[in-house]
Amino acid sequence: MLTHKLKNNIQIKIFYLLLKHLLILGVFSLSVYDLYQVDSITLLSTNADIIQLPVLSMDLSSNLSNIWGWRLPDAPYYFPDTILFLLIAFLLNNPLLSIICYAIIQWYLFFIGLRFLYKELGGKNIGIYDCIFLLFTLFFINLHPTRFGKLHDISWIFTIPFLSYIHFGAYLVSIFCLASTLSYLRTSQEKQLLLSSILIFFTSLSNLQIIIYFVLPFLFAITILTKLKLVKFKDCKKTYIAFSIPCIFGTIFYKFIDPLSSKTSLPFKWSNIVYSLNRVFEDIISINPESKFFLFVNLIIPTIAFIYLLSFLIKYYIKNYKFSQTQNNIFLLSIFTISGIVLNFSSVMILGKYIDIGSLRYFLFIFYNPLIFSILLSLVYLSKLKYQWLKQIQYLTLIIFSLNIVLQISLLEIKSITQVFPPPVYYGCLANKTTAGLAGYWETKPLILFSQKNLQIGTITDFGNLYHFNNNIYWYQNSWHESGSQPKFEFIFTRSLNKDKILEKYGQPERIESCHDDEIWWYSDYENIYNILLNKNF
Repeated sequence: MLTHKLKNNIQIKIFYLLLKHLLILGVFSLSVYDLYQVDSITLLSTNADIIQLPVLSMDLSSNLSNIWGWRLPDAPYYFPDTILFLLIAFLLNNPLLSIICYAIIQWYLFFIGLRFLYKELGGKNIGIYDCIFLLFTLFFINLHPTRFGKLHDISWIFTIPFLSYIHFGAYLVSIFCLASTLSYLRTSQEKQLLLSSILIFFTSLSNLQIIIYFVLPFLFAITILTKLKLVKFKDCKKTYIAFSIPCIFGTIFYKFIDPLSSKTSLPFKWSNIVYSLNRVFEDIISINPESKFFLFVNLIIPTIAFIYLLSFLIKYYIKNYKFSQTQNNIFLLSIFTISGIVLNFSSVMILGKYIDIGSLRYFLFIFYNPLIFSILLSLVYLSKLKYQWLKQIQYLTLIIFSLNIVLQISLLEIKSITQVFPPPVYYGCLANKTTAGLAGYWETKPLILFSQKNLQIGTITDFGNLYHFNNNIYWYQNSWHESGSQPKFEFIFTRSLNKDKILEKYGQPERIESCHDDEIWWYSDYENIYNILLNKNF
């Protein structure tokens, strides 16, 4: 009788757990889809870099062996970005719809990772976290800067969780690694450390940002706590081994995975540091008032709060205060955050990666961790207060959550996927044509994606040379339309190219067709175009 009752209770708990997560996925789905109605984020999501995975999935679905022709960027994003997106694209068989589904699942995984971290920091009532995160999602989506029709100079960085191929995958993994390693320090269960080690290895194979976002700041933090005798030496030693081995092997394989990558070296130059620092200060001075306020609220205040928290904990340590494991974790998190900010900023400056506002994608640790961890620690503190009104907050949140779903369903304008992702204006000049041609980097992938591979476009540099970066060399060797023959490159779309250099290299076109403010140059001697393009390139 008791066993049967216990079994029923377990089934009821599982049912409510599944129901809650389905509801959470529901609000994420509706909110993200609603966000994609805004022109600003749609423009970002059809950027040539960001639509790399939809084009890759389309290419592999037509012929899996095409993978060997790809020359991917310095950070090829194999794990988790590419694997996750290809799985979604395989199930949906629609590259454009996959962009939205990827955004939903990535945001949901972000929710799960922070939920895991919340528990490791000592959060008592998981229901409070779930409800507050839902409110945070609704607030974030509905008051997102894209709602104002134009992204602020800086606030575009908060669109990144809804986009693919832009370093958020490595940041997402860092959240899971942090939670898993804190769990190991609390429970001494080595499987948690093994999980972190595996995640670090697979992520470092394709994006070394994981070393900046997690490995180095965490090792620094745990070293400090070990020196203070707040962490056992054996735990520190195991952590070093568990992190160092996957980093070393991941970095080695990262450099030698071929032919899938197009690695480029970045030599150390003092001029890179000076240039990047100058650009940062120039941008801070020149950004609009909204961005300065945004920078102050979302970055400066949380960072100051962590510095204060760290000084507070140090003062307690000096007074020989006995820390609990949860307080140890908070101490470690504070050192991790402050050191990570310094490391993230200095690494971008040393490599000379900061060029303009778009380079903020390298500063995910700086912009996300202080804000997110401040919210998490506030929730941990809130969860320990034994007030009846806390339960009322949960019920109120669920009501708001449910009403928001009803409201969004009633107000949501159901658009087709092509309305959500309108093709670029220049696509109309080549729509409904089955042909091959050449174009600049920023035009190639949108033309391929929106033509569903009817247009075979080869990417060329400004000067008309074959483009070796983030590109597939098979596209220049095999025709998509005539099996066993070479592609017939009949036109060159000059939108982002140097026309004088193109004219010098390929000669006078037989016909020039206007395309809005751009031109399409048509050639009948495609054999000549083919030979000029591939001369000395293979």
